[in-house]
Amino acid sequence: MNIFINNIVPFTNSTEDIAAAKRAQAFFTGWFLNPLYYGDYPLVMKENTGSKLPVFSRKQSEQLINSMDFLGINYYTILYVKDHPHDAPSDEIDFMADMSAKSIFTSNSTTGFYVPGYGLQQVLEHLKQSYGNPPIYIHENGYPMHQEVVFDDGPRLEFLSEHLRSLLISLRNGSNTRGYFVWSLMDLYELLSLGDTYGLYYVDFADKDLKRYPRRSAIWYADFLKGRKGLRRTEIFSDH
Repeated sequence: MNIFINNIVPFTNSTEDIAAAKRAQAFFTGWFLNPLYYGDYPLVMKENTGSKLPVFSRKQSEQLINSMDFLGINYYTILYVKDHPHDAPSDEIDFMADMSAKSIFTSNSTTGFYVPGYGLQQVLEHLKQSYGNPPIYIHENGYPMHQEVVFDDGPRLEFLSEHLRSLLISLRNGSNTRGYFVWSLMDLYELLSLGDTYGLYYVDFADKDLKRYPRRSAIWYADFLKGRKGLRRTEIFSDH
């Protein structure tokens, strides 16, 4: 099982936005995970959607519970949520109206994309507290930049460093995370980020052999994994 997951936080500290963030958590994450760990959809989803949401039989619930060997997650960014009430329920299929919340994503531009590393830590803590600390593999985690950035992708390097710090804190706090994979090894077609790439390796698409060249992030990550002097994991995380 693999899901795309955001770190969901209230847009303000108001009671309404905090409640909206909890609803959004149920709609964006609980919709998929609650049946697999508890055998049913989140209560707030059932209350808000009524008959639009299917009903599990007792046998189906029993078959779903703990039916996964591990949970894979794709994590990239923080999702801010604010209350967005509707006057009356509707029979129409409207995800946002049923959730009664408005989602506000962080910027996805090359110059404005900034996601603090603590977001990953909060996601892993939520999964630990809400779903019995399941085995987790982070299948995707990366930073988008324009493909023409051939070598100096410093912001991506900083993103990886911050998120690996966050991962280590989560592990020290008891997270059952078993693996971590950077997205992506090299430039490729991105469905939701046309013109951008997450690749650690630059691919020269104008070359008939599609030659590949390591960016700064690739060199840093390779040195980090090998524990070379100055890039030992204990040194990278020493302030934690």
